[in-house]
Amino acid sequence: MCPSSAAFALNVPDGQFVNSARFFLFSSCASEEALSNISLSRRAFCAARSETLSDELLVCDDGGNVAARYRGISSPEDVTVQHVLFSTVTVQNFLCGLSGGMDLLLPEHSRALALSGVEVLCCFPSSDVFDAFPFEQIARVRAVENQFFTALVPPVGGPISCWGPTGTPLAPSLTDSGELLFVLRRECIVHTRKKYPLRSLRKKQLRNVLAAL
Repeated sequence: MCPSSAAFALNVPDGQFVNSARFFLFSSCASEEALSNISLSRRAFCAARSETLSDELLVCDDGGNVAARYRGISSPEDVTVQHVLFSTVTVQNFLCGLSGGMDLLLPEHSRALALSGVEVLCCFPSSDVFDAFPFEQIARVRAVENQFFTALVPPVGGPISCWGPTGTPLAPSLTDSGELLFVLRRECIVHTRKKYPLRSLRKKQLRNVLAAL
């Protein structure tokens, strides 16, 4: 059976994982209270799909407080719920972006988050599109074109995966509790952007032929 959660170690100081910030992503749904309790017990940020609203993502900080709610830019309009197009959380100076619903299918969404400083994109595609599109390949492409980390959390079953800024899949280890553990290092992003400066190739102005379209 595949683990239903994965731990992401951020800003690991000199290989000391015990002192690193951790961000847990869960493939199973959770209530706000349950996710808050998990965050408190683990003293870590945690993210999962909402048990109440199927298209909502919840993030709790290491104090058990709700740090973000996000429903994806493609979610239906709902005047009773405050809706945002982009959502980020900072985990010990490591900026993490949220992607839900069909967001990952839209390159502009990932690009806007990357340009705002996001270093890891946490992707929770909805079940209605997950089987219709090759999300593993798409997540890998988003990692390369934006030169950041992407973490893919399947809606049902399947392991949580992660790709680095060159599109290389990260090989996880196992925590003491049997969860997947991915280590994300900022210097990996910096090194890649210096060696392969793809972001600097983006034009600040659209070409005329594209503008005509």
